[in-house]
Amino acid sequence: MKTKIITLVAGALLSIAVVIVLFQISVKITRHHNSFIRNFPKAAYKTKEVDLGYNSFYFAGHDQDKVYLGNVSTPTQVYTVKNNTLFKEDKLIELDKVERPFNAFQVRVSPPYFYAYDGTVSCIYSGRVADWKARLRWIGNNFIDQAVFIDSQRVAFREQSKAGTKIGTIDLSKNGIIKYGNDILQKQSDGIFDVDGKLLFDSSQKKIVYLYTYRNQYTVADSRLQIAFRGTTIDTISQAQISVAVLKDREQQKMSRPPLKVNRAALAYGNLLFVNSGILGRYEPEEMWDIASIIDIYNLTDQSYVASMYVHDVHRKKMRSFMISGDQLYALVGDAMVTYKLSTIITSRYNLSNEKSTGR
Repeated sequence: MKTKIITLVAGALLSIAVVIVLFQISVKITRHHNSFIRNFPKAAYKTKEVDLGYNSFYFAGHDQDKVYLGNVSTPTQVYTVKNNTLFKEDKLIELDKVERPFNAFQVRVSPPYFYAYDGTVSCIYSGRVADWKARLRWIGNNFIDQAVFIDSQRVAFREQSKAGTKIGTIDLSKNGIIKYGNDILQKQSDGIFDVDGKLLFDSSQKKIVYLYTYRNQYTVADSRLQIAFRGTTIDTISQAQISVAVLKDREQQKMSRPPLKVNRAALAYGNLLFVNSGILGRYEPEEMWDIASIIDIYNLTDQSYVASMYVHDVHRKKMRSFMISGDQLYALVGDAMVTYKLSTIITSRYNLSNEKSTGR
């Protein structure tokens, strides 16, 4: 009996020790320091904070002084924020056909048009903001987990399959013809986790940008998926620091330990790349890590680093996404939407012909 009790106690202590060790590893990973030095000029200051009531909102688009929000809890309802007030649009999005049950319905607004899609069931809709009526434009068999709308007829997307991850475009005007950019993603190990990242589109320059999550690299291509150049962020982590295990019974892969996340949320706007970094630089106080998120800004013309800024936490919640319109940066932080006014340190670097951005 005593032997059994000792064995149980030893097992419990061992389990606790393993949890503690894994926690310390996780902390060490997320607090990883690098040798680069950031520049924090007075690039932005907070001007507004709107309580949205829930953290289920996401950015759908913007139009001058109006911000459009979607909500994963009410997929066909579009919301707007104007003058520090949250409004519901008068009408729900009306879909002309529903061929399959939705799993991850998303809305993107780019007045006068809007788009809706669910890549998990391969369908894309489009319509006009004036009446919120959506017409089914494409239905396929591809598993698409990210999409950006190049114009009213073309969509760039990221597709996941057993063969790996691919970037492609769909031409809605030509019966949904798909074209792949097979050389955009650069595999380092497994071709799935190591190429994970954010698909972005800068409408002012008609540039597709793919920013890797676990390394300091990004690729810029034109709307035809022709690579313009490959660039790097200011940190030095060029190799994805991940460990992947294979579940033999399910023939699936998963992370076997917490990965080092280099780049988080991001967007491309006005020929600048804005990156929410996961890495602290040299001489940066760790206490700022606990109360704010870091955004690094890069110039896509000469691939140079411009500056960095902080977006502060709200009620101990971190920024999860952001969007830019002119000199306004909007961020979703916890249950709130906050607004920062950008200084000429940033806006003087813009190269704009349109004013739409697609960020994550």
